[in-house]
Amino acid sequence: MTINAIQELTRIIQKVAHTALPEEQVQIIVSEISAILAVDVCSLYKKNNDDSMALVATHGLSTQHPFVIPPFKGLVGQVGKLRHSINIKDPATNPDYYAVPNLPEEALNSFCGVPVVHRGQVIGVLLVQSRRSELLDAEQEAFLTTLASHLALLIYTLPEQQTAKTLANDRRQGICGASGVAIGYAKIITAERLMAVSDRPCDDIENTL
Repeated sequence: MTINAIQELTRIIQKVAHTALPEEQVQIIVSEISAILAVDVCSLYKKNNDDSMALVATHGLSTQHPFVIPPFKGLVGQVGKLRHSINIKDPATNPDYYAVPNLPEEALNSFCGVPVVHRGQVIGVLLVQSRRSELLDAEQEAFLTTLASHLALLIYTLPEQQTAKTLANDRRQGICGASGVAIGYAKIITAERLMAVSDRPCDDIENTL
């Protein structure tokens, strides 16, 4: 598989430039990587202050809750700890494999993760996975490493991810738009201006009305 790294990187950067929110930018990037490398899953983890790794974007995995890998656990933790890529087949048989609860990775038979480094420090891990039990070739791995280096500054600006337990007890001061009491889900947006928040379709119209 021949990849024109400069051409593909330029195309991704141009596509990302059309959105201002870092969360949407990283989602575009993992989706593009999946298509370019023809893999089933591409995920991006950001390192928290306690050395845990939080999933901040993924293409190919169905996630409904925050996912955080404990410090230095699993292959993702090893990539961050050792500061070099891990490219293996059948990751579930590796002694360092860590099964993230409720994350459907069982059917994935390959793993290639590369560290994301900013100012000499590992701040995350970019990885791809596939149902096929095969390694990424040297060119593909080099492309992933190149993308990770260009992603570093963007990933650095993302807010630290919290665990589900922390989020459940999180209190935020808001502005009342109408009288009464409301119970529901909230999404925390870090944009500085209201107009910078993009419109999104409602997931459950009937229960929202």
